[in-house]
Amino acid sequence: LVKPLKGLGADDFHQVLILPKDNTRSSWDLPGVEVLLDFEGHGYIGYGIEPERGTPTVVIVRPDGMVGVFAVTENGTRKYIEAVFASV
Repeated sequence: LVKPLKGLGADDFHQVLILPKDNTRSSWDLPGVEVLLDFEGHGYIGYGIEPERGTPTVVIVRPDGMVGVFAVTENGTRKYIEAVFASV
């Protein structure tokens, strides 16, 4: 899901991986990605994501605080990145 983000510079995105409380941080060693455990479920509830479904979701939040995309496939993430950065 996040492969399309790898080609962009660190200044383009702040990447945060939010995991449900029952996950372990040690199993997610991703350079340049901040890993947080959502003990109370606020991140999932706030974005309307159901962690029990087990479907990873990429949420890209724009600099103005608005959600740019919810993507559940790598292709979805890629399409958004291409559309946004094509004009740059």
